[in-house]
Amino acid sequence: MTTAATVLAYGDARLRVDLGAGRYTTVVGTPPTALPDVPGVLRRALAAPIEAPPLAAQVRPGDRVTIVVSDGTRDTGVRALLPTLLAELDRAGVPASRTRALFALGIHRKQTAAEQAAILGAEVALRLPHADHDCDDDARHAPLGGDGAAASLRVNRQVLEGDLVVVTGALGFHYLAAFGGGRKALVPGVAARDSVRAFHRHSLAADPAAGRHQGIAPGVRQGNPLDALATAAAARVPRTFLVNTTMVPGGVGGLVAGDLRAAFARGCDDYRAAFAVPLGERRPVVIVSAGGAPRDGDLVQTQKAIAAGAAALAPGGMMLVLARCQDGAGQSDLWRWFDHPDRAAHLRALHADFTVPGQTALALREHAERAEIHLYSTLPPARVARAGMHPVARLEDFFAAVRRRHGADVAGYVLPEGARYLPIVEASA
Repeated sequence: MTTAATVLAYGDARLRVDLGAGRYTTVVGTPPTALPDVPGVLRRALAAPIEAPPLAAQVRPGDRVTIVVSDGTRDTGVRALLPTLLAELDRAGVPASRTRALFALGIHRKQTAAEQAAILGAEVALRLPHADHDCDDDARHAPLGGDGAAASLRVNRQVLEGDLVVVTGALGFHYLAAFGGGRKALVPGVAARDSVRAFHRHSLAADPAAGRHQGIAPGVRQGNPLDALATAAAARVPRTFLVNTTMVPGGVGGLVAGDLRAAFARGCDDYRAAFAVPLGERRPVVIVSAGGAPRDGDLVQTQKAIAAGAAALAPGGMMLVLARCQDGAGQSDLWRWFDHPDRAAHLRALHADFTVPGQTALALREHAERAEIHLYSTLPPARVARAGMHPVARLEDFFAAVRRRHGADVAGYVLPEGARYLPIVEASA
C-alpha cells in the first residue's frame, strides 16, 4: 500500500506523520487476529501439548512449580494466561502457595511492586508468590553442568531445584538470537550477570576485526551461535514446559504449549510465516516505529526495530526511527562505548573486556555507519549524535533532508511495527 501520510505509535501516543517527500509502501503482513477465548485455547493446549504429556500429568500433589515470566520490557499476554495455568496446576494438586513466579529480568533493572502486579494481574499478584530474578545475587545461582559451552553458565537455583518450570514468554524476531521467547527466558533471562555476559559474547566473531558472528541475524536459527547456546542451556534445566504467545494488536493472537524445544520450533515457524514480509528491493528511505510502549521504552529495545528497518534500507540510505525512549538508554554503561573513535577501536575494547552494553553499542554503531539513522525520541540530542545518529526535533526537518538528497519522488518504506515484522529481501535485491 502506497501512502502520503500515516499514523505511527510513539510511546503511549499515536503520531500522524505527513510523508512530505517520496512514495512510501507500508510494510505489514497478515497477522492472526486476537483470540476471542484465550483461556479456552490455553486449556486445550495444556491438555494436548506439542510432543509432551498434558501439563496436569507432569506434576504430583505437593510439587513445587516455578513459572518464569518476562519483565515489563515486552508484552507477552501472561496476565491472560496465569488464571488458567494456576487453575490447571491446582486441579493437579499444586496450589498457588506451592507455585512461584520468577521474573526473567536478565540484567534489566528491578521492577516495582506495582509493575509486577500489572504484569501478573492484581488478583493473581495477591495470591501467587513472585519475585524478580537478581543476576547479582551469587548465592542464588548454580552452574548448569555437563559438557560444552553451556556447562559453566550459572542460572537461578529456583529453576534447577524445583519439580517443574513453566517457561512463558512471547515469540518475536530477535536481532541477535534469531527469535525471542522460548529458551531465552532461562538464558539469559534468569542467568547470573557473568553468564549473561558470556552468553552475549558468542555474538562476536572469533577474529577481533570481523565484528559480529556471521550467523547472527533475526529470524535465522540455523548457524546462529546464540540460538544454539540458549537451546543447549535450556536442555540442562531438569523439567520444563513451554507456553509461548504470539502477540497481535488487541491481545494474544496465538500460543504454543508443550516440550520446550519442539513447541518453540513450531512457534518460530508459525511466527515467521505470519510476520516475515518479502520485499522485492531495498529502498533509500525507511520510516520505522518500534511499535510504541513497551517496545520503545529505551534505546536497547528500540534498536531491535532499527535492525528491522535496516533490512529494508539500501546502503547509505536514510532511516527515520520513532521511539520515545522515556527510560533512557536501557543500559547505564551504553553511552561510554561511543567514546571509542571508530568501530575498530570499539571492537578491540570489546574483545579485551566484553560487556553487554558494549555489544549493544556495537550494533547501533554498525547501523549508523552503514546508513543515516535519524532518531525522533526524548533522548538528549548530544548523546544521540555521539552514538553516530542524527537527533530529530521536528519530523518535517527529516523530510526536508530527504527532498534535498533524493528529490520529491523517492521510493521508500514505512514499518509501523518495526519490532514485530521483519522485511526479507532476496540476496540479489
